[in-house]
Amino acid sequence: YTEYEIPGVHDIENETSNVFVLFDKKEINAVKEYFYESNMPDSVSARYVVKDTKKDGPGVYMPAGRVSVFTEKKGKKYFTGEQRIFETAAGGKLEIVTGRIADVKAERSMKERKKISDREWEEKHEIKFKNLRKKETELVCTENMNASYWEVISADFKYRKKDAGSFEYEIKLKPREEAAVTYTVRKPVSYT
Repeated sequence: YTEYEIPGVHDIENETSNVFVLFDKKEINAVKEYFYESNMPDSVSARYVVKDTKKDGPGVYMPAGRVSVFTEKKGKKYFTGEQRIFETAAGGKLEIVTGRIADVKAERSMKERKKISDREWEEKHEIKFKNLRKKETELVCTENMNASYWEVISADFKYRKKDAGSFEYEIKLKPREEAAVTYTVRKPVSYT
């Protein structure tokens, strides 16, 4: 467990809920990202990425709980979204997903699937992206393989292996642009 020092003196009555401020930093430096993940095939979402350092974030151990995000435009504050977070050590990274966005679309399809041996499949996937916005949009895309062994045979984009089960790539879409990416992957036959 973790103990938190709560500044001040507080009376806590029986059978009540109380809210205490653990830190009071009004402005947090967050990077807004748009992202696509293959396990949510037809949606693009937004998230804010915060480095929990004294310079960019609160710089303290963050307990699990709910984080609300507000943005400010022309002097007015707007509620952007909220998410439950897990404990995060000081110096760690918080990713706060604020929800799906309506003006960037993704459409995923499997173009081909063939069994190349009694143990392996080859699958060709295409993802079509549509930017309905009036400004350029950059997406961070993650393809989850759902397999312990996999190999990308061909891709018409640059990618990097993210972890044992996925790879990542970025795509920039000009205003009102439609673009597609394709890749072929080899992975084991699953017997389900």
